[in-house]
Amino acid sequence: MWIKGINLGKKFLTLHLERNNFADSKLFSVGNPASPTTLSQESPMPETHFSARIVLTTAANPEEAASLARTLVEERLAACATLIPTVESIYHWQGTIESSRETMLLLKTGADQIAALETRLHALHSYQTPEFLVLNVDNGSHPYLAWIDASLRLPPVVEPQP
Repeated sequence: MWIKGINLGKKFLTLHLERNNFADSKLFSVGNPASPTTLSQESPMPETHFSARIVLTTAANPEEAASLARTLVEERLAACATLIPTVESIYHWQGTIESSRETMLLLKTGADQIAALETRLHALHSYQTPEFLVLNVDNGSHPYLAWIDASLRLPPVVEPQP
């Protein structure tokens, strides 16, 4: 039997075991490291370690936000874009305090897409200095995170030309 992977969480330790081409994962409690208790079995750990990110940005209006969202999702730089209409931003700009109604975008992506996503967003955006804040995703629904990862691996969507 071989230990193929270890995942230490806050309360559980998952060991990915392999013997004679049979993969298995065991979930142990971490409370007493000297004598862990088997609690249950879970599905095998994924072979890759996907690191999800959420990118925050804003756009001048809902139309620009929708256009940015569609392009970034079609190009597989984001798996999903959530638009939050009508946020109020108050900020310093060129020596004065400004206030603007904007549309916020939450872009769900992976760590590997961040550089290309930032470059493309800057090229498409109407703002001279668009917001681009990257938040690490420490945890989430495993099926949802797997869906983000799978969505980003597919080829870009090419819309048919009329």
